[in-house]
Amino acid sequence: MPERKSKIKPYLDLHRPMVLAHQGASGHAPSNTREAFQLAVEMGADAFETDVHMTKDGHVVLSHDDTVDRLTNGTGAISAKTLAELKAIDFGYKFSTDGGRTFPFRGKGVTIPTLDEVLTEFPHIRVNMDIKQKTPPMETALVETIKRHRAQDRVLVTSFHTVTMQRFKRLGMNGVATSANTRNMVEFVAYWRCGLHKFYKPPVDAFQVPVSQYGIKVVTPRSVQIAHDHGVKVHVWTINDEAEIAKLLSWGVDGICSDYPDRVVNVMREMGLWDS
Repeated sequence: MPERKSKIKPYLDLHRPMVLAHQGASGHAPSNTREAFQLAVEMGADAFETDVHMTKDGHVVLSHDDTVDRLTNGTGAISAKTLAELKAIDFGYKFSTDGGRTFPFRGKGVTIPTLDEVLTEFPHIRVNMDIKQKTPPMETALVETIKRHRAQDRVLVTSFHTVTMQRFKRLGMNGVATSANTRNMVEFVAYWRCGLHKFYKPPVDAFQVPVSQYGIKVVTPRSVQIAHDHGVKVHVWTINDEAEIAKLLSWGVDGICSDYPDRVVNVMREMGLWDS
């Protein structure tokens, strides 16, 4: 049998599947905004899945994109703007749920949140962070923010950039939960497909993955069981279809990341998996 991890980190210690709100309740409100996060809490989400960047003046802010062009009335890179400049931009400007006929959040004062603001306003929610920015390095600013809020037990940090996670862990963050990057997952799938998974020692606490990638099925009942045998949790993204949510939960996954956390909660209720 593979060696199991001796202790589940507090972020992942939940007695039922975790409901992760993808960029907040981003199917209902502008992604990665206070409005989307507040709605996710009201819907029953356990965690916010979000992405972090650093402003020109060193503030950690939440945004999927590294520019403001796609979602706002502004242009330019987040790393090239001060927090004050970013706060002047309308982050609800382009959000629409009806194909662009109406823009219910335009002109409503929707701004980009800082990690400080989110950790302060939502002190009991888990925050799942992907470090999107590689240069300039932002790990020190992120670690300082986490420590300032004593949030080590309620955050999970990941990054697609291996060097970024190496820098993060060198800053004394080994107690914080982490999830696999692309390289980790390629290694896991290779060991699994070759029947050598019992020799694999995952360097992370969770696999947060799509059902399939590059034409390869990543999440199956068997892969979930193998991950569990290694003491690793499995969270699947980004799942918005209720039938698929139900199927994945029946396979034993430990969390569903969705733009619609209300749908995940509804399915869990129907399956007898939900309690608040």
